[in-house]
Amino acid sequence: MPTCHSRFTTNDVDPLFHHVKAGMTVIHRSKDPNISMADVRRVSDQQESTQNPPLFEVIDVHTGVIRWISGHQITHIVPAL
Repeated sequence: MPTCHSRFTTNDVDPLFHHVKAGMTVIHRSKDPNISMADVRRVSDQQESTQNPPLFEVIDVHTGVIRWISGHQITHIVPAL
């Protein structure tokens, strides 16, 4: 199976959530197996580490629902045009 080596995806050396900032659009996994696209509204100011990533307040682009997600749930950053 092919592996994506894009700088916009997760890897073990440099976790993706280190690059996410407010105003970005991300793809994330929900508790169910579905994925969603959301705009990052705010990043928590907790101490971040690989084992304990920050929380991100996001707005789902399809439903408008605002919620908090863990950095581990983020799978991709959507590049700006």
